[in-house]
Amino acid sequence: MHGKIAIIGAGHVGSHVGRALAAGLTGDDCGFITGVSNNIPAGEIVNLISDFQPDYARIGFLYTSSETNSVSTINAAKAFCDANGIAYEEVSIANLSELQTAVETLISKGVDALYTGNDNSIASAMSTYIDVAYEYGIPVYCGADSMVADGGFATIGVDYVQLDRQVAAIVARVAGGEQPEDIPYETLADYARFVNLQAADRIGIEVSGDILASYNVLVEADGTSHFGE
Repeated sequence: MHGKIAIIGAGHVGSHVGRALAAGLTGDDCGFITGVSNNIPAGEIVNLISDFQPDYARIGFLYTSSETNSVSTINAAKAFCDANGIAYEEVSIANLSELQTAVETLISKGVDALYTGNDNSIASAMSTYIDVAYEYGIPVYCGADSMVADGGFATIGVDYVQLDRQVAAIVARVAGGEQPEDIPYETLADYARFVNLQAADRIGIEVSGDILASYNVLVEADGTSHFGE
């Protein structure tokens, strides 16, 4: 690779490219960047909610305004809702001190469900998020299995085991002599479909056998977690 170092990103690949451009890498230099994107298809996000709440009327989107990946996921979900006549409300936060108020604001606007994508800041404060939401019986849908393990209700989102496998495969290809510019960045081949039965009990949602056939139980009703297994 003529002394140049390959950048193989795991996550929001667009942001890796953006940072490379900001650092002054242009043209052929950017050909050394590839990886696996963790963007979640907007339609899948909405289908996730309808799986458990077929009669929902309004979605509440909550995200951190400074997290590019989170913002892009929510923007795609809003565009899907606009195109399909689905009502929603949105609130963004600048820091975690605003989280409780943001959740309360969305609930006051009559949302039936809350959704947060792959948002690192909010993921670090799931206990605050779910304590407020579940007090009102509002499910919290998430963009990653780790967030469900920390109390979220359900996800069709990032499966980090799958992400790591795909990134490792790209690393092996580059190590074997392939050029990064010849390896298009990938999207996830499959998504995590997980439900938290302890959260379901807490908010009073009965999860049918048909739904359980499509989702893996990440947290049992008694709190036993299968995260990472």
